[in-house]
Amino acid sequence: MNKTLVVDIGGTRVKLMLEGAEQRMFDSGARMEPNEFVARLRENSGGWKFDNISIGFPSPVRGGKIVKDPKHLGKGWVGFDFGKSLGKPVQVINDAAMQALGSYHGGRMLFLGLGTGLGSALVWEKTLMPTSLKIFSVFLESNDLAKKNGNAKSSLPSLN
Repeated sequence: MNKTLVVDIGGTRVKLMLEGAEQRMFDSGARMEPNEFVARLRENSGGWKFDNISIGFPSPVRGGKIVKDPKHLGKGWVGFDFGKSLGKPVQVINDAAMQALGSYHGGRMLFLGLGTGLGSALVWEKTLMPTSLKIFSVFLESNDLAKKNGNAKSSLPSLN
């Protein structure tokens, strides 16, 4: 039987799930770099038998490769070879995309994941599309700037 270890890397915790086993987790944080992650993953998955690993990662991922170091973890993730370091086949996907895929039941769905950060993914007729919330980030930054300048109301959208 082919068993997959599912790993959700977050800005404050890493969660490990394996079918038929109790969920495990360990702390991550702004200093966790790839080699520490690998060591902690091995330590926390001890006693589990699995054939491959699926990793949800809190940053843009294209073609199974991390394209940008995340804001809430240490450096060195771009170009890191998880398969070589873990000695098993590894698939990496954006964490919000992984969560959207796990909760998808058909049709169209916009997934918003709130955790240490905010992630999103769109599922449209069985096609998974990780999205960027740049427009949301721009709004928040402009609102913060407006507050600093004393005119926060002018940058808030009307709900009428």
